[in-house]
Amino acid sequence: MNYAQKQKEILDRLEALSWAGESPASSVPMSSDFETDSRLCLTFLSFLPTTIQETVSALVEELKALDPDQYFYLPESLHITIQNVRRIADPPTFTAVDIAAADRAFQETIAQNNLKPLRFQLSGLLLLPTSLAVTVYTEKTYGDFVIALRRNLIEHKIPDNKSYISDDIVFGNITIARFGSPPSIKLKERVAELKLSFSGVEYLAEDICLVTTSAVCHPDFTTVRQSYKLK
Repeated sequence: MNYAQKQKEILDRLEALSWAGESPASSVPMSSDFETDSRLCLTFLSFLPTTIQETVSALVEELKALDPDQYFYLPESLHITIQNVRRIADPPTFTAVDIAAADRAFQETIAQNNLKPLRFQLSGLLLLPTSLAVTVYTEKTYGDFVIALRRNLIEHKIPDNKSYISDDIVFGNITIARFGSPPSIKLKERVAELKLSFSGVEYLAEDICLVTTSAVCHPDFTTVRQSYKLK
């Protein structure tokens, strides 16, 4: 079983357990007003390049028409989360000192692993009770890097405070919607179709950012604290 197959296995398990009422990983609860939600998190992410952003935004618009009461991400908010540092909270659970420590941990991990641009393969969708995402598959080198980064965050006394369904297999996703109520039947039916048909989109991420942002990465609440160019 290759790394992508292991990622798929974990994603299927996450979806099944979540709909069964279990909580296998940290998640953002439903909210009626994500647009003005001022809770902040500290995280490393990769904003989508224009061509990929356009592809995902077209998908967002199609699904938004099926359930317009949910919060669907703005094009400029679309991103792949690389590694969380601090979950959303108000007041935030991080300081300027923590941001500087996270920056050092990331730079050290890049140097230690000689990190090259990250290859991401977008394929399928992940529907959870409180959110919808495009699933992203990667090479094992990505997983190794993220695990090393988590260790360095601990060394710098700012460990990730999220929980995950697996500590060994790391996967990516592009959250495209967060829910304020259970998703509509029309949305769920279309997502079931797209799980099989939405695929083949790939890109190399050369730019990673350390940001403070809201649960939906809304531009009004997003500040890039540091950026990194992978070569």
